[in-house]
Amino acid sequence: MNTPENKHLLWELTKDLYSPGLERNHVIELFESTVAEVDESSSASLLEKNKTFLTVYIEKIVRETRKPQEAILHQLAELRLEVRELKALLKKE
Repeated sequence: MNTPENKHLLWELTKDLYSPGLERNHVIELFESTVAEVDESSSASLLEKNKTFLTVYIEKIVRETRKPQEAILHQLAELRLEVRELKALLKKE
């Protein structure tokens, strides 16, 4: 599974998944570590390993992509709460 040809195939299949917020080096590290993880943990056929890789890797990318989005959404929720509190105070005056 860890051959240049197979890794190129997997890279081509997944290269459009990345968010602009993810650093290139981090994506490469995540890709390489997932290839090694799947390759070492299974004695299945190459096709089955590739299927497993795609499942695991896509889940990892989704988690990594959501981290910045979740932080932004949390900040927005806090700001909205503050605005509501300010409006409530202004109405009391």
